[in-house]
Amino acid sequence: MRPIGDRPSIRPASQQVTPNEHGAATQGESRRAGENPTLSNGQPAAASARFILPLANGNQPEPMPPVAVTKPRPTFDDAWNKTVDVAKTLPEPERVALINQFINRRITYRDDASNWGLSDFWATPTTLFAKGAGDCEDFAIAKYVALRQSGMSADNLRLLKGSLRRDDITGGANEEHVVLAYYAAPGAEPLVLDCAVQTLEPLSQRHDLSVGYGFNENQIFAEGINPKSLALIKGWPEMVDRLRAEGQLP
Repeated sequence: MRPIGDRPSIRPASQQVTPNEHGAATQGESRRAGENPTLSNGQPAAASARFILPLANGNQPEPMPPVAVTKPRPTFDDAWNKTVDVAKTLPEPERVALINQFINRRITYRDDASNWGLSDFWATPTTLFAKGAGDCEDFAIAKYVALRQSGMSADNLRLLKGSLRRDDITGGANEEHVVLAYYAAPGAEPLVLDCAVQTLEPLSQRHDLSVGYGFNENQIFAEGINPKSLALIKGWPEMVDRLRAEGQLP
């Protein structure tokens, strides 16, 4: 069925245009420019998408309600959108495992200097996936955003800033590191989502990881720090604003 706006105007037989021998309407029969078309009942036809043909019984049907316009999803790749949609259907522990595995497999680790030519750069998930590579905080932010998009509360999530010491990764030296932590309930032992370790492990079992403080989009979690002092974390308040402005955070 053609859309209503594409239907041809209906004229009374007395107003039908008769083509001449060349197939074109004669000058006297063609409608003058600017002249409003009329329906068979003599009423002017509407020039909008609400143009409605009269029913056989002469009654006018109710106008169709305007179509609701939904806000488009942020521009992630199809794999991201499909993974988040699947995650929405899973219990939280399985959801966390799925998102952790998906991002660890899709993104290559690369430090900011090599990746962006900068000493420090925090990428949004859309920027990260367009690049295909990022460092530890980029992984953690992407996992945070994916889990928030799956319906998980910010209260269950914290980015943890600290240091990592692993012989196979850091050569035994301490290096700054950021991971994501999932808390099943307030005060529960968190599971660590880490780009350097593929398995989910409780924080107490990560002896290679030292944590200084935690934070999410709402507050900082650290002794002696005002919970609302997000400005103490360089770059994070601006990142939250960008994520919200771009519709990446619900």
